[in-house]
Amino acid sequence: NLTDRPSSISELSNAYYKFNSGEGGVLYDHSGNGNHGVIYGAQWRCKNIDLCGVCNGDNSTCTIISDLDGNEYGVIEIGNQKWMRQNLKTTQYNNGDDITTGYNSSEWEGLTQGAYAGCDNSPNETVDQYGYLYNWHTVEDSRNLCMEGWRVPNSNDWEVLVTYLGGGNIAGGKMKEIGTEYWNPT
Repeated sequence: NLTDRPSSISELSNAYYKFNSGEGGVLYDHSGNGNHGVIYGAQWRCKNIDLCGVCNGDNSTCTIISDLDGNEYGVIEIGNQKWMRQNLKTTQYNNGDDITTGYNSSEWEGLTQGAYAGCDNSPNETVDQYGYLYNWHTVEDSRNLCMEGWRVPNSNDWEVLVTYLGGGNIAGGKMKEIGTEYWNPT
């Protein structure tokens, strides 16, 4: 069943069908909604990924941690390191003090205290996907930006991760989300 009909010939290359499972370039439909069989060469994208990265999951396959704002993050182990699957989006230091926000670009450059901002200074539109951006004063603050037992990764942490993933020429590709919705491949 097409959920949207194309309005022009140029849109005919994109069709939107409802399928209930898939992997890579193969879609499966066992739901009885008329899309029976397998379609090869199509791109599967799950619209409901849980905090552990499981399509239509229930957050039961990984450890879930939360910040003081109540934001939850799935934990993934890569090699011998533990990483949060989601970007940090807290508005408080770990002691409960608020982190300042609301600065324009020129004010941000001159700050001498911790602060956070959303991507393109529009936190409400981008925070769920990208988290917040924090200045270095926030990272260095003794009140701690991260939850108890966590810290912002340092250079050594990144070097260990890159080495584990096969080196600088391929590690970045392994860490990217499949597809190009959130990054430009060129």
